[in-house]
Amino acid sequence: MFKQIVFLSTVLFMAPSWAVNKCAGVDGKVVFQDAPCSDGAKNLTAQSESHSTVKPSAVMSPADVARSLEAQIDQPATQKKIQQNIETRQLLERAGAAARRAGSSTLCGGELQAQPSVGMSEDQFLNCTRFAQEWDHLQVNETETKFGVRKQYVYARHAPVKFVYIDHGKVTAISR
Repeated sequence: MFKQIVFLSTVLFMAPSWAVNKCAGVDGKVVFQDAPCSDGAKNLTAQSESHSTVKPSAVMSPADVARSLEAQIDQPATQKKIQQNIETRQLLERAGAAARRAGSSTLCGGELQAQPSVGMSEDQFLNCTRFAQEWDHLQVNETETKFGVRKQYVYARHAPVKFVYIDHGKVTAISR
């Protein structure tokens, strides 16, 4: 008996929602109304929404996007622009490397240290120590948190220094 009362009350509370019609106007806006949809408006139901075959013209499938991008890249003007960007980037990288080499003499005071030391800046560590210039690091582990950027330079097992830890651009620890 209790189940029947609960079921009946649920059905009675749902009855007003049966009368609400979801309509799409000519301009495409969705309107909820008690009256049935007018002739110019479409009646939208859950079934017609989920299985709609009408796609907006502004939305493209990933395959269409890929085809259009490939067509743009294949154009000679685009190829020329890409090549110019690559050449410009290479020139800037060479100029930056030359500036770093020229600036390292003023940064280092003209003399290279044998080993890194705690408190050095990252630039001093990389440019002003014989260790960093003689030994190539295997990898740089970089972690960015809300407190800043932390780096770990990893060197080979037989290197005199195994790890160099850098926090906020300063050498904070050295593991030998």
